[in-house]
Amino acid sequence: MYQEKDILRPMLFLLALNVLTLLVKVFYFFDTSHLIKAARNNLMNHEVHFDNKIADWKYIESIYHSEKDNINKLAPKLTKSHIYPLRTEKMKVKLATQVLSHSVSAAINFSVTSGNLSHNALGTAEYILNFDQLFDIFNSSTFVTTKELNKAFTGSDSQIKFLLEMQQFLKKLKFITIQKENGKIIDEKDVTNNIKFVNSWLISISSLIGLRISQDCLENFFGLVKKQSGDCITPTSIQFTRAFKKLFTCCFLVHSGAENCADDFSIILAQLKDVNNKCLTKHTCEVCGNYSMAHQALDENNLYCYFKAYQNDKSLFGSLRMPNDDFFIFICKLEILFQENFSDFALKDKLLNSFIELFKTESLNHLKT
Repeated sequence: MYQEKDILRPMLFLLALNVLTLLVKVFYFFDTSHLIKAARNNLMNHEVHFDNKIADWKYIESIYHSEKDNINKLAPKLTKSHIYPLRTEKMKVKLATQVLSHSVSAAINFSVTSGNLSHNALGTAEYILNFDQLFDIFNSSTFVTTKELNKAFTGSDSQIKFLLEMQQFLKKLKFITIQKENGKIIDEKDVTNNIKFVNSWLISISSLIGLRISQDCLENFFGLVKKQSGDCITPTSIQFTRAFKKLFTCCFLVHSGAENCADDFSIILAQLKDVNNKCLTKHTCEVCGNYSMAHQALDENNLYCYFKAYQNDKSLFGSLRMPNDDFFIFICKLEILFQENFSDFALKDKLLNSFIELFKTESLNHLKT
C-alpha cells in the first residue's frame, strides 16, 4: 500500500511549481531556424498581403530565371534547389536563409528600378528583407559585424525600434491562397488563421533576451548519424559510436572547405568590393585610396550597390567603396579571361603563374583620373 507521504509528494511538487511560476516570469523562444523555413514555405505557397503590397514567390523565380545562365549575377547563390526544393532540401536552413536574404532583396529592388520587374515586386523585396533582419537579430553571436542587426542583442534603441516595427509588420500579414485555371484566377481564400508561424515570431520577439538559441545544429548532427546507420531512426549505441567517430574524422579533421570550382565560377572574381579592398592592402597610396572611392553620386552603374549596402545613413553606399567605372570594366575583363581559360589552365602546372601572365595583357591606368 502507498504511504501518505508518497501520495503527498507529487502534490507538493505541483503546488511548489505553480507558486514558482507566479513568482518568476518565464520567457521562451520558438526555434528561429524553423521559423525562417516557415516564412519561406508560406511565401512559396501563398500570396502575402500587407500595407497594400503583395509578396509573391514568382518574383524570386523571375530573378533566378533571368540570370541563371549569366556569369555575373545579382543573386549568385540562388540555384534550382532554392527555387524548386525537393522534400529533403526544404529542411535545409541554408537554402531558406539564402532566399530570404539581403542580396535577393537588393536584386529585386535593382530589377524594379531598372525596369526589369514590375513595381509590384517591391512588396516581395520588403518581405524578404524583414525576415532576413529578423533572423539576424535572433541569430546574433558577435559584437562586431557589418550587419547592424546581426550584432549581439543589447537592447539598444535601434534594436528595440526594429523589433517593435516587426511586431506591427507581422500583425498585418495576410496569407491568400490563389486557385487558377488556364492562367486565370478562379478563387481566392484567406488562410491567415491557419498560419501558425507568425504568432511564433511574435512570441519570440516578446521574449527576446539576446541569446543565440537554435537546435538546428543538433538536428543536423542527428540527421548525419541517421544516414550513417542506413536511415535508422533508432541506432544502437554501437552504431551511434561508429557514426560519431566517422563523422568526426571526415568532417572535423577536413583540411579545406573549398567547393567545386564549377559552382564557384560566378563569384570568384565578381565580388568587386572584396577585390577592391584587397587591392588597397597592397597599394595604400593616396591616389589608390581616392580611386577606390571615386563614385560619390548615384547612377545606373552603381545602383545595385546602393541597394546592397546594409546601411545608407552615412553615405549612399554605406561602408562599400565605389571605384571608378574603369576599374569595374577591368575586373569584368579579368573575369571573362578566367572563365574562358580555366578549363585549359587547370590541367597544367603553375596555374597561378599562368593566370598572372594572362591578366597582364589587360591594363588599367588609374593615374589618368
